[in-house]
Amino acid sequence: MNAKHTPGPTMNAGELLMNSPADQVKRCQMVINAIANGEWDDAAHYARNAADEGQGPEYRPWASGMRDLARFCEARAAIAKARGEA
Repeated sequence: MNAKHTPGPTMNAGELLMNSPADQVKRCQMVINAIANGEWDDAAHYARNAADEGQGPEYRPWASGMRDLARFCEARAAIAKARGEA
């Protein structure tokens, strides 16, 4: 990833997580693990926190992608709850 942490326009969730800023690697690992375990509320929480902790304008594109991922995880959590899976 370049020094400005700017994901490309077609970066998927996996690429977004794998290209996290150095200070957000652990939190992104937590997002990946939560998604893998179907813990959508936790994944949303971790993704939102990672986005909020990024400081400076160079983080904005990455943080925006993480907020989108958090919204996706929230939607998945709502679906799981509606199905009685959570």
